[in-house]
Amino acid sequence: MVNAAGFGDCCDFKDMAISKQLKMTEVNCNAVLYFTRVFLDDMLKNNEGHIINVSSIAGLVPGPYMCTYHATKSFVAVLGESIAYELRKTNVKVLTLCPGPFNSKFVSKAHNDYTFSKIKPYDAIDVASYGYKKSIKGKTFAIMGFKNKLSCFAPRFFSRKFVTKVSARQLKKGA
Repeated sequence: MVNAAGFGDCCDFKDMAISKQLKMTEVNCNAVLYFTRVFLDDMLKNNEGHIINVSSIAGLVPGPYMCTYHATKSFVAVLGESIAYELRKTNVKVLTLCPGPFNSKFVSKAHNDYTFSKIKPYDAIDVASYGYKKSIKGKTFAIMGFKNKLSCFAPRFFSRKFVTKVSARQLKKGA
């Protein structure tokens, strides 16, 4: 089972309608939680299954101007890793997949043409293939692409304030 639904928007937190933020949380968090939980019982009963929860590299770093999106993807990442640990002694495998941008309707709907014009998005088929291969290998967490891995691990060497500032600079141009 693949949980890949999600949407985001790029603007100041204070300028995004609360209804949109709640809808984003509903789609990006609640749907992942719901479908993971609903399908899990049958997978455990059958003693096999794979769950791929698509988070994002955005869920691993602060994201001013895409605050709610980054927060929801952080939820997906933490949820997936935690469930994977709980199920580690079963034949049900849970992968948290963190790709960067990939070609989908998300890019056009996120209202951040500047940022997405500077980053070459992956092809959705390549993201699906990468996730499938990692899931079959029993991996619990995967970041797609060397640059994405670097951008997610580099913050370990810098202050949170600095990382937030760099992220804000990149995202602000698209807000």
